[in-house]
Amino acid sequence: MASRCAIVLVALPLALAGCASLDADSATAAARRFVSAAAENRADDACAVVAPRAATDCAEAVADLGDLGEVRSAQLWGGEARVETGNAVMFLHEFAAGWLVTGAGCVGDGESPYECAVGGP
Repeated sequence: MASRCAIVLVALPLALAGCASLDADSATAAARRFVSAAAENRADDACAVVAPRAATDCAEAVADLGDLGEVRSAQLWGGEARVETGNAVMFLHEFAAGWLVTGAGCVGDGESPYECAVGGP
């Protein structure tokens, strides 16, 4: 009995780590869709992956946003993600429908809150 419990205790963190990896992949994929569409000035496609609360003036902001650079990394905290691109930071939230951008083109100085071209953190 003890050996079966040990297997479960070892397997559980591995399974949870696998879920976190899938979430990071999903958040990164949503960020890449936004970045790609924004770089090609396809505002409708970019705004399709933006959360409703951040969608105000989205098309206009995407037109001014330009190229954010490559998606470099993603950090997740539960249903929230911070994604670094070559030129800025993005924030995403996991909704029932999937990961959506809540802030894009965000820059900060390390002390003040981020300023975002689309939405906000």
